[in-house]
Amino acid sequence: MAVTVPVTRPLAVRVTAAFGVSEKELLGPSRLRSVMRPRQVAMFLARELTKLSLPRLGAAFGRDHTTVLHACRKVAQELEGDAALAKQVSDLRGVLV
Repeated sequence: MAVTVPVTRPLAVRVTAAFGVSEKELLGPSRLRSVMRPRQVAMFLARELTKLSLPRLGAAFGRDHTTVLHACRKVAQELEGDAALAKQVSDLRGVLV
């Protein structure tokens, strides 16, 4: 398993609960849409709330820093057109802050 940055653990726990995936799936290699979206949201929130560098976040999620950057951009774009996702992310942000 990847080295996890302690700050991302509470975030991962909240995201897994909100999306109904396990922490193992969130940090694992699965490319299923049902796992990728929660992972991307977790990366987006981790970037926004922790201000850790992309390489540190990548290490926390067992990914490359470019994957984190892609996830952040993708979620930001999806938030504009998906009200349900925007509410879910806002609720998660509220719980984590």
